[in-house]
Amino acid sequence: MRNRQNKVILSIIIMVSLLLSFSISTFAENLAEKPERIFDEGNLFTDYQKEQFQNSVDNFKEKETKDIVILTTQDTGEEDLKTFATNFYQNGNFGEGETHDGVIIAYSSLNQKKIVIPFGDLTEIISEERAKEIADSISDIKTNYTIPYAISRIGDTIKQGPPEPWVGNTVVGKGDLASKPQRVFDKAELFSPEESTTIEKEIKALREKLNIDIVVQTTNTTQGMETKMYAADFYDYGGFGTSDTHDGIIFIIDMEHRNFYLVTTGNMIATFSDRRIENIISVLTPLMRDEDYVGTVELLFTNVEKYVTDGPPKGWVYNKETGQSERYKYMSPLKVGVSLFFGLLAAGVFALIISRKYQLKGKVYSYPYYDNSDVDLQVKEDNKISDFVTTRTIRTNNNSSGGFGGGGGSSTFSGSSGTSHGGGGGSF
Repeated sequence: MRNRQNKVILSIIIMVSLLLSFSISTFAENLAEKPERIFDEGNLFTDYQKEQFQNSVDNFKEKETKDIVILTTQDTGEEDLKTFATNFYQNGNFGEGETHDGVIIAYSSLNQKKIVIPFGDLTEIISEERAKEIADSISDIKTNYTIPYAISRIGDTIKQGPPEPWVGNTVVGKGDLASKPQRVFDKAELFSPEESTTIEKEIKALREKLNIDIVVQTTNTTQGMETKMYAADFYDYGGFGTSDTHDGIIFIIDMEHRNFYLVTTGNMIATFSDRRIENIISVLTPLMRDEDYVGTVELLFTNVEKYVTDGPPKGWVYNKETGQSERYKYMSPLKVGVSLFFGLLAAGVFALIISRKYQLKGKVYSYPYYDNSDVDLQVKEDNKISDFVTTRTIRTNNNSSGGFGGGGGSSTFSGSSGTSHGGGGGSF
């Protein structure tokens, strides 16, 4: 009797499982095959908004070939919003390709919580930090522009690509990029494989000869940073540079802003003065505007070898305590010789004049100063009647923005790590 009851219970469990599985598959199939991607279970949108949001979704899917779902709800039951949205996406069989690439934007009207969850390959691009930034940009989900703006932000993030491996590293010089031989990072794909190999070989030869580090970087996006800051952080957090001052340079070609920049570090700040940087940028600019990127790098290397071999401009040195290029007193051998000659000549003439003027001949002469002198003391007073003040403005140059300056000095700026850098750049 008990065995019969167990068989009945088992049969019921199997039937329920089959029905549940069928229901889930039907649910998934129905949602995935329909074009609608706006699921307003929280009743927050008007029909007009749903239509406009759906248009934004369709444009996104066509452009990015990724899926996107907008979900609002009043109650997630016993699940948190993340679990609820994840189950909805997965059970709905959303996503493009075998890995179901896509994003769901979910909002709970119960607690006004919002969340952005990537799936498939997009998990490598939309990190938790990026997803949170997009979700935080959704200020009022009921407005006409909020959802389209969030979709636009997701598209921009996909365009940026995965976060750089050095982003988020907080220890300067501890990155693992510098431990590898690679020094050409061609994210913008401006060089052919053969050209990249040739540039790598030239960099290796220069590094060994000059004892500095050299990095060439191209990118389609600086992820919201200035070109020079992006390159400086890549260099710092990547662990590049030689000696304890991390001597070296990084040359970046920024295709997003059409800029190029030479960033210097350590002793190279003094070596590449503002004037030298200006000369380099002026000769590179025509090649950059002709899109001769290989020729640009070749000419850059020629200038780098020349200036590093010459050393810093006379009278300038790098101070590793301040991270600045500083002037020191310098006298060439010629100046020392000329100064010594005129100094000895002046001393000789002076000695000769004194000797001839005071040299007495014959017997010693005694002057009767007591008989031939007198003293007449008079009282004189000076009375102050007015004041007259003269002022003069002393102009100073406080430029440290990283632009060009005169002489042998170097303007500097600091990366997010606090490391001091020099350099300059141009546009094309």
